Amino acid sequence: PLNVAQDLAGEMARIAQAAVKQLGYQGILTVEFYENASGSLYVKGLAPGLLTAGNVYETAASVSLAAQQVRLAAGLPAHVVTPAQSTLMMVVRGDQLAAVQRQLPLKDYWSYRFFNLNQPQAEQIVGLTWLSGTDLSLRELTEKMEATAIWDPTPMAKPE
Repeated sequence: PLNVAQDLAGEMARIAQAAVKQLGYQGILTVEFYENASGSLYVKGLAPGLLTAGNVYETAASVSLAAQQVRLAAGLPAHVVTPAQSTLMMVVRGDQLAAVQRQLPLKDYWSYRFFNLNQPQAEQIVGLTWLSGTDLSLRELTEKMEATAIWDPTPMAKPE
């Protein structure tokens, strides 16, 4: 998981709010950032509307993104978002799919969204898996995810 320094997180929030104000945008907007080695912050992109990765927010927080979007489109104030539980989201690639699918019946704290792909390539993104738990810390979730070795940078051994 990414630990963002408080001052950097504050600057990211300031930039995102300024972009929303400048655009006159109302609704859900994803603002993606890059930080280079010298600490300079750059906006990578803006993505209006609901995104597939937004599923994790409904697990981690007290809000439905679709409900937020409708509220904002109707001119109503947004719900206050409060954290509900620790959540860790991981991208699933083609060469990890079988290993993730083996874990799903064993891990009641895993949720998933797979994309409809025929014969995906090894590096192709085929879905998202998120781990969550009200009684688990982010560190514990990370340790449980790492224990599967699915996202280990070294190649996984193929089951025989």
